[in-house]
Amino acid sequence: MKRGTKLLYKKIFAGLLGGGMLFMPNWSYALPSGGQVVTNNGTITAGGKVMDITGSGNVAIDWNSFNIAADEIVNFKNMQAVLNYVSGGSKSEIFGKLNGAGVNVFLVNPNGILFGKTAQVNVGQLTASTRSLEKAALNSFNGSLSPLDAGGAANVKADIINLGKLKAGKLVLEGNNLSIIGSDSLEVADKSKITLRAGENINIGYEVTDKTTIDVGDGKGNTHQVSDYGKGGGDKASDVLSTASVTDLKGSAKSINDAMLVHDVYELQAIDRNTGTINGSSYVVGNYMLAGDIDAGDTKNWNSGRGFDPIGRLNRTGNGVTGSFSGAFDGICHSIQNLYIRQIGNQYDGYIGLFEGIGKGGSVGNVNMAGGHIEGTSNFGSIAGLN
Repeated sequence: MKRGTKLLYKKIFAGLLGGGMLFMPNWSYALPSGGQVVTNNGTITAGGKVMDITGSGNVAIDWNSFNIAADEIVNFKNMQAVLNYVSGGSKSEIFGKLNGAGVNVFLVNPNGILFGKTAQVNVGQLTASTRSLEKAALNSFNGSLSPLDAGGAANVKADIINLGKLKAGKLVLEGNNLSIIGSDSLEVADKSKITLRAGENINIGYEVTDKTTIDVGDGKGNTHQVSDYGKGGGDKASDVLSTASVTDLKGSAKSINDAMLVHDVYELQAIDRNTGTINGSSYVVGNYMLAGDIDAGDTKNWNSGRGFDPIGRLNRTGNGVTGSFSGAFDGICHSIQNLYIRQIGNQYDGYIGLFEGIGKGGSVGNVNMAGGHIEGTSNFGSIAGLN
């Protein structure tokens, strides 16, 4: 994959770049490890692929890592509340089952938390946070966490991603960014008992019910059915979770970004059709989230070999460049595989990538570009030609 020399990176977090929003499974996890019961009233036993943690009252445990593979189970029993604090250097990756009937479970990891697609959490209450805690907070754990002050909020750097099912009587998610595959993944009967706190974005996906068709230049005409992102109808999380508490890390009101789900390469291309006018120029607008991995291999056969049409509406003017992608694109830990773009020659002397350009206010995160071929004359890269 070639890369243009003028490609700028300002706030792009992608699989090949790293950054606070990035979660890519390392597949090296096992059951939680290195657990030390700080409050001396709990017991950790593990056998095979099951770990049982029993205790009484309020239990605090300092872990080196807290991961659960898809075929593993962690059970919390008998205690009222349990604080699991990860003081090691890796994020938590939950792909299996986490059970705790009637137990108030806290999972706090300053490095980030990923609930994978196969994750099943079923507890009395769940608080997942990427805040940092001092040793004294573990020693004095009384079943709750204090609100964040300005300094504590500033130290929340990592994010929470949820692709699984979180079932609890009460739910709190707290991180720099929250990325949630859909409001139905938060299985809380009383939505007013859901609290979402984020320093930056709260992105929640939803299915677009409006449909349309597009021509992607593969010789099949205007036949590919895609979500109509211009209309964007559907059950939006901002409506479903209207009674939930949605704030920044210090408690001030915040809004949910309703992200339209993108299912395949045709819908990925359809993003470029959703435009709006900003300051007299055409921009690609809207919030988007990948519903799963996308195989874009067929793009090699599009547009007479030129491939995928980069997302964005960049225009060169005497004052520079106007137009770009001004929305939010959250890959939510998924991959775009085998994307093909080959636009060479003077007529394509522009900005080439998955996005032509990412404008001020636009954001792209949590996406891995795997394989493929992207080639241009200048100003080109895997994610964007201009940022």
